[in-house]
Amino acid sequence: MIKKILSIIVLSFLFSGNAFANCIEGDCINGNGKLTFVDGSEYIGKFKNGMRHGYGTINYSNGAKFEGNFVDNQKQGLGTAIFLDGTKIIVNYQESLAHGEGTIYFPDGSINKGIFNKGKVKLIND
Repeated sequence: MIKKILSIIVLSFLFSGNAFANCIEGDCINGNGKLTFVDGSEYIGKFKNGMRHGYGTINYSNGAKFEGNFVDNQKQGLGTAIFLDGTKIIVNYQESLAHGEGTIYFPDGSINKGIFNKGKVKLIND
């Protein structure tokens, strides 16, 4: 179970910048827009000074998803990650890393609390 959670957290590290991305819709400088990345993933949301800034969604090319706040291209504040198997994690982010107490919802209906520290997790109840 813990290995699965740790591998899930790896997605939190992806796409910390806009390198290798193209604006395909809207205003990706100061407004609302849509970026696509070379791997087919996309970001839809707010921009400030050409960076992801404000509420947005990343739809990863593998089908996973992240919704939450961004500050200067980094995930910051409360966010929700949803993975292919249906696992959902709701936790705060600091500099794009899951950090603090979060809740993990598994597809089988089980729920665990975890303490996240710079992207790593320690389960409170297993």
